[in-house]
Amino acid sequence: MASMRAVVKRVAAASPDDVSGVEALFDAGLDLASVVAVLGKTEGNGCVNDFTRGFATRCFEDLFARRGAGDVAIVMSGGTEGALSPHWTVFAREASDEEPTRALAVGIARTADLAPEDLGRRGQVEMVAEGVAKAMADARVETADDVHFVQVKCPLLTAARVEEASRRGVTTATGDTLKSMGLSRGASALGVGSRSARSRRTRSGTRTSAGTTGCFPAAPRRRPASSSGATRSWCSAWGRAGPARSRSTMR
Repeated sequence: MASMRAVVKRVAAASPDDVSGVEALFDAGLDLASVVAVLGKTEGNGCVNDFTRGFATRCFEDLFARRGAGDVAIVMSGGTEGALSPHWTVFAREASDEEPTRALAVGIARTADLAPEDLGRRGQVEMVAEGVAKAMADARVETADDVHFVQVKCPLLTAARVEEASRRGVTTATGDTLKSMGLSRGASALGVGSRSARSRRTRSGTRTSAGTTGCFPAAPRRRPASSSGATRSWCSAWGRAGPARSRSTMR
């Protein structure tokens, strides 16, 4: 019976623009079409002004465009103080003729654009919950009990985005760009948790609410607006697929 196999490769990086190790994987036979996500740690400071995340992301976008790759999830995290060193982790999915068994399964999803006024509020919580559900379906993981890790790359506010929202007559959860990082992470975590709880309760026949969002201020009513200045979130779910679903290995 045909199955899917998850492949994980870790590659050292000498600098934020060093994608040579990943390119070497392709030259050595890794099918570019099978790559679904790249997670990276750069040597930046991890704060709002950390340019290394965007720099690394652009370098990978250029690499994939040059190689003709499709839409790959790219998640960069800045800061490698302590025992960490800069590196990339490449996730791929390949078809296999081996007998399927319970093993690592990977799924990804991208949310719609997030308006600045929704960041850190219920709108972001629900958007992330929807993204997690899509990532679970992409990984063929049917229950939250089999989800072991969810990686969300969430946006933050900038002075320009706060000003853009103000021009449309709406307010943001905060005007402090650094604090917006914490609010965005908190809303994303609640989205992951509410999706997981909803999945478990639905499976047991219990009716659930829209999620735990009471600690977030509701966004005021606003006029219709375009998505200019909006950002998106990547949701990647790692779990175990059932026996008839996939077989996976780590390398």
